[in-house]
Amino acid sequence: MDQQSDKTAEKNKVTVNIYGSNYTMRTAYTDEQVEKIVDYLNQKMQEAGANQSRLNYKDVAVLAALNITDELLSVKEDYKQLLEIINEN
Repeated sequence: MDQQSDKTAEKNKVTVNIYGSNYTMRTAYTDEQVEKIVDYLNQKMQEAGANQSRLNYKDVAVLAALNITDELLSVKEDYKQLLEIINEN
């Protein structure tokens, strides 16, 4: 998660379930923030694994990561274009 907030805030130990596997981690995020992140990741992994019963956990994770990266890059491009529009005015 965010390294900067990890350094400045007290860390919380939390166990999460991602696509059927449990992970324990330390984070400065609140339980609600972690839950939101994990829910989003699980949703993306479910989408990536839907109708793909032959894919293993790793393959589903990679597909989900690719889809999330695509979303992130699209949002970054939209943000850049909005900043350009704002700066033109």
